Amino acid sequence: MFKKRRPIRRQKVKGAFTMKKALSVFALSVLMTAGAAFTAHAQDVKVYVNNDMLDSGGAYPSAVIINDYTYVPLAEISNALGFECSWIAESKTILMSGNGKQIKMQINNSTVTIEDYETGLEDEIIIPSAPTIVSSKTFVPVRAVADAFEADTQWDANTKSVYISTMSGEYHEDIGGEAGELNWTFSDAGVLTISGAGPMPDYGPDTPWAYVCKEHDGNIHVKINEGVTSISADAFKGISNLSGVDIPFSVTEIGGNAFNGCYLLTKVNIPYNVAFVGNKAFSDCTSLTDVTIAGSGTNISTDAFSYSINIKNVNVKKGSPADNTELYPKGVHISYS
Repeated sequence: MFKKRRPIRRQKVKGAFTMKKALSVFALSVLMTAGAAFTAHAQDVKVYVNNDMLDSGGAYPSAVIINDYTYVPLAEISNALGFECSWIAESKTILMSGNGKQIKMQINNSTVTIEDYETGLEDEIIIPSAPTIVSSKTFVPVRAVADAFEADTQWDANTKSVYISTMSGEYHEDIGGEAGELNWTFSDAGVLTISGAGPMPDYGPDTPWAYVCKEHDGNIHVKINEGVTSISADAFKGISNLSGVDIPFSVTEIGGNAFNGCYLLTKVNIPYNVAFVGNKAFSDCTSLTDVTIAGSGTNISTDAFSYSINIKNVNVKKGSPADNTELYPKGVHISYS
C-alpha cells in the first residue's frame, strides 16, 4: 500500500477556460485505431476501478506493462471512470473530461495538460510514460490518468494489481489491526488486506473488519496475502458489498459460511492447496457465475454453493472430488484444466 505520488507539475493561469472549437473532434471509435502501431505483450496484471476489474472482453489486452509502467485501453478506463473522451485527429490528441476537469494527452508525448473548468487554471504534468498504440488500440498510462483526476491509486505487488478509487477526494490512513498472528488493513479505496503467516483466527461473525466493510459506501475487494494458511468460518459472512477476493496458494482450508451472503461476488478461484471447502462457504452468493477449483484433491461440502443459483461455469481437475455436478446448481457447465 502507498499514498499517492505526484509527478512534476508546472502551473499556468488562464483568464478563462475555452475549448479549441476550430479543431475537428471525431468519435472515440476513430481514436481507437489512430497512430502508429506498437507491439506489447499482455502481462499478468489487473486494474480495478472502484473495485471493478477492467475487462476488454478478450479482443485485446485489458492491461499491458511497457517499460515497467502499466497501460490500459483508453475506452475501458474512460467508461470505468464515467468520463467523456474524444480525439483530435490532426494532432493525435486525447481529451478526457470529468470531475470538472479536462486532461489533454498526445500519442508519444510525455506532457499532460490539465484544465480546470471552474478556476480557469491550467497545469502541465510531465509523465515518464506517454500514451501509445497497442493492438491497434489507444492505451494510456493508468497512473498518469489517475493522478490527473486526483484519484487514489494503490499497487499490490503480491497480486500484481492496481487499485484506483474515485470515491474519496482525499487519502486517509488505513484502518487496521491485528488478527492473531495476522494483520489486517482497510483502505479508503475499499481494499481489505490480510497478511502475515499462519491461520486466520475463528472470530465467528464478529470479525474485526466486519463493521468497516459493511459501512463502506462502495464495493469491497479482499486481498489475502501469501502466508495466510486458512480462511476461518464466517470470515466475510454477510459483507454484501464484497465484489472480489484474491486467495493465495498458501491457503489450505476455507471455513463454513466464509463468504455466505456476499451478493456481489462474481468469480472465485480456489487455489491448488485448498484441501477442504466448508459448509455453505459460498452459499447465497447470487452474483457468482464462475468458479475455478484448481486442486486435484479439494473436498467440497455438499452445500458449499447452496443458493448460489447463477453459477454457470465451473473449472476443475477431471476426476477430482470437485468434478461432481451435484455440488453445484442445476445446469452448470463443468470444464477441465
